[in-house]
Amino acid sequence: MVQFRDIENEQRTERALRLTTTYVDALSRNTSAIAFVLDETGAIGFATDTAMEHLGIDPSVEPPAGRSLASYASFHIAGRRSTWSELVRDASPVASVRLEVLAGEGRTHWLDGSVERLQENEVNAYLMLLHDVSDRVRTEEMRGLELQRENYLARYNAMGDMAMAIAHELGQPLAAAGNFLAGIETILTTRGPLDTRVEYGLASAHRQIERAATIVATLRAFVGHLEQVDQTVDLNTVVTECLYFIRLRAEQNSVRIEFELAEEPVHVRCERVLTGQVIINLCFNAIDEMAQCALQDRTITLSTGNRDDGGAFSVSDRGRGLQRNPFEESFTTKQSGSGIGLALSYRIITRQHGSIWYTPGAEGGSVFGFALPTVSRAEALAGEDGPPV
Repeated sequence: MVQFRDIENEQRTERALRLTTTYVDALSRNTSAIAFVLDETGAIGFATDTAMEHLGIDPSVEPPAGRSLASYASFHIAGRRSTWSELVRDASPVASVRLEVLAGEGRTHWLDGSVERLQENEVNAYLMLLHDVSDRVRTEEMRGLELQRENYLARYNAMGDMAMAIAHELGQPLAAAGNFLAGIETILTTRGPLDTRVEYGLASAHRQIERAATIVATLRAFVGHLEQVDQTVDLNTVVTECLYFIRLRAEQNSVRIEFELAEEPVHVRCERVLTGQVIINLCFNAIDEMAQCALQDRTITLSTGNRDDGGAFSVSDRGRGLQRNPFEESFTTKQSGSGIGLALSYRIITRQHGSIWYTPGAEGGSVFGFALPTVSRAEALAGEDGPPV
């Protein structure tokens, strides 16, 4: 038994599609049009030379015919990432589309245009016409980043004014607290020798009040001319001074602390107290991140060393990591964070001619660190700062 079917309609449709391809091909040879003809699955039936160039295709090495356009680019509809099937559903008969093409070396090409359904006798093909809007998209992204930074600067200035007002008012209550402690110590000593635990507690309270007073004084200096720093300190010593506070926070969250401190002194030129506050802030952020993780993963590593760009400190954690660099976009990733901690850290380090950074950890997590200008051993011996507060 022989069965026949009418293929005249199919042949007519195929001829029409070949004719369309011929027209588009002729057009592409005389213009810089970015055009594709795709089948129902999104496979490329035809692409102009300019289109292949934007996809990074060398037709002599990698003929695009038959390959899915989705293997070269991502589809975006109305500002959101989409799929070919969703795009086909919207093309009735025309839909707007944006293509995101990764061009290597961190570059991205953005192509805007439309996709139109070409239908005859239930055979579908799609004509996609695009133009390059990469420069416009990059300009929009830069403008968005500028607006974000302007918003940060407004908050930074407001919080700076508030911090200066607080620093101005804190001097008196800190002095009063010191006097009250001295009075209590005098009363207790008249009744006999102090218990060693009481004596240790009073001495520790005095030290912390003195430290708070020093921080207030250095904050005032920070608003002035911190760029001219004459102190020379060993970063290893600054880290050691901060360990009391870091360990308290770590113990509260069951976080272990590991050390990779340089064997040799890491002499840098910086303001000791404010640099210590940066170390504490970076470590506190790492500990807070570790508190969200499983107990066996709760470890942070503190490191120091001499690098080509200066004496460096870094703290690494084993947390979830960050999708964006907080120093390039927003200074906080915490839901309730103001961003002022990292913002002040950034300001303190850069005003001392240093650099501060974030990088993803080699095995996950995050690494935050900074580098400050180093000094020679002779300069360090001549300008080493006095005993720590």
